[in-house]
Amino acid sequence: MKTADGPWHATASRGAGPADGAASASSPPLDTPASPRRGAMLVKRVIPNGMIVMDAPVTYAGFWVRVGATLIDTLLILLVTLPILYSIYGDAYFASDELIRGGADFLLSWGFPPIAAIAFWSLKSATPGKMAFSVVIVDARTGAKPSVLQCIGRYLAYFVSMLPLFLGIIWVGIDSRKQGWHDKLANTVVIRQQPRPVTFSHEGGS
Repeated sequence: MKTADGPWHATASRGAGPADGAASASSPPLDTPASPRRGAMLVKRVIPNGMIVMDAPVTYAGFWVRVGATLIDTLLILLVTLPILYSIYGDAYFASDELIRGGADFLLSWGFPPIAAIAFWSLKSATPGKMAFSVVIVDARTGAKPSVLQCIGRYLAYFVSMLPLFLGIIWVGIDSRKQGWHDKLANTVVIRQQPRPVTFSHEGGS
């Protein structure tokens, strides 16, 4: 799924796409219950002139796929920051017990990750880890890309989610819409494109 600039409007998925034509202004928001599969819906990206340019059945992204995306993002951040930190501080950086080794350490270890995450959320609706799993963050009410303020609030709300033994993160696996506390506070949902079924042109013998 491409994380595009247009808003995302959701309708209940019935296994077939909507008819061609302009999107209806009355398309229900993402929080509309979907059936027959729990959490499934059909997402339509609409560009400013109202033309539907793609359709994709999606579901709410669950706990483990988001854990996988976070692991990828963490690995990428380490691949970027650790060589630079090593070139500045050498072996002493890894042997130090100090929380912040210096100005460069503060900028790369504490400043860079939130700036990168908020920038990707604002511009692409997803970090590279989420992109790898066809996962995007959208506004829970409209299905549009989250605003910059929403992205900042969502990142800060991670601290709320983590404080009580990561209960707000674990909540993703409990909630019917797969929202962590940070999603609820920022009014966002995380959605994922369903895998496409495999089809063959014809039956063939061995």
